[in-house]
Amino acid sequence: MKSERFSCHSRLRSEAEFMAVFQHSRRFSDQNLVAFCRHNDLQHARLGVSVPKRAFKLASDRNTVRRVIRESFRRRQVQLDSLDIVVVVKIPHSTLSKRGLRECIERLWQKVETLLAGA
Repeated sequence: MKSERFSCHSRLRSEAEFMAVFQHSRRFSDQNLVAFCRHNDLQHARLGVSVPKRAFKLASDRNTVRRVIRESFRRRQVQLDSLDIVVVVKIPHSTLSKRGLRECIERLWQKVETLLAGA
């Protein structure tokens, strides 16, 4: 059984890794989030999160959004095997609670899993 840890190997870190996902990916979205996904040659999924400063003025708000997304990914990473994923948040924090964000990201993961299973 694979670990559910969110280690440094589970993160997209460099600008080059993010750009590779943005340029060669499938796009999945709902009204609040966008996920860019591409297959990788690794045995595990990796996540990058982009939270715009213009929508979330306070660093604590941006960090909270990142934390919720990372936690959701950590729980789902086994099902999202061998993918590089970048999640971009489209909405201002004031319009969405933590619970609402969790629901949005879960719907997005389901969309990704369903569409990629058919590919």
